[in-house]
Order: sequence, then structure tokens, then C-alpha cells
Amino acid sequence: MVKRIFLPGALISLSFGLLAGQAETNQSRLTLAQCISIALNSNPRILSAVQTYQASLARIDQAKARPPLSIDYNSDLQPQPLNFIDSEEAYLGASYTIEFPGKRELRGSIAEREARELNLDVDLLRLELAFLVKEAFYRVLLADEQLRYAERNLELSKDFQEKSET
Repeated sequence: MVKRIFLPGALISLSFGLLAGQAETNQSRLTLAQCISIALNSNPRILSAVQTYQASLARIDQAKARPPLSIDYNSDLQPQPLNFIDSEEAYLGASYTIEFPGKRELRGSIAEREARELNLDVDLLRLELAFLVKEAFYRVLLADEQLRYAERNLELSKDFQEKSET
């Protein structure tokens, strides 16, 4: 809940600061598309989710890989520690794990589905962030409109006061 409140609050305070600065310098205001672009490109949750998705893509090849060949060496009955030459018994072996048919393809399929799910999570985060930015943007526009109406009402009230005094 704190994250949801922080983003619109930060965007509103940023926009008010920009609106105040723009009134003095007559620069153009940020558009909705620019606000969304800034938020999507710099949001840490989205950047983290994209990195997680990229990591899941790398895990697909790893899941589809064949198990490695295992080479073992065993030396028993050594006369001294680490004296492999004079040992009476030595064993050198190679082993390879043969998996149940279809297990490797199934692991790869599961990894691909996990990657697709993480990609959908990234898309969902982007949509949620775009919604929050739009909501905050239109709240700023509403506040700006209300401020202009209040300033206009103040001008009219002062004008009416001056006319009524004379």
C-alpha cells in the first residue's frame, strides 16, 4: 500500500514543482505519454521484474541440457596421505545419468512456461504502473484546473470588492 501511495504522491509533487517552475520559465509541460515513459523506464520494480524474466530465459537452456558426465577417481590403501602412486588399489570410473524418457523435455517446457509467466508479470506491472501514472496525472490536471478556478474567483471577488467600494 505504501508503494501505491508513494508513486502518485511523488508524481503529484513533481508535477506541482514542474508547474510552478513552468509558470516562471514558460516551458512546456510534461505530457501524459512522457510521464508514463519516465515511470516505465525508471521504476525499480519493473527493472527488477525484467531482470528476473531475463534470468528465467537463461534457465530454459540449462533445464534442457543433458546431465553431465561424471568422472571419479578413488585411491584406497595409501601408505601415506596424498601418496597416490604407491597405493595398492585405485579406481577410475565414468558414469552418466540416463534420465527417464521425456524428463528433459518436460523440464524445458516447465522452464519456458515459468518464463512466459514472468513475462506476463512484467506486462501486468507495466499496465498497473501506467494506470497509477494516468490516475496521478489526471489528479494533477484536476488540481491545476481547480487552482485556476480559485484564482479566477479571487480576481472576480477583488474586482467586485473594488466596484462595490466605489
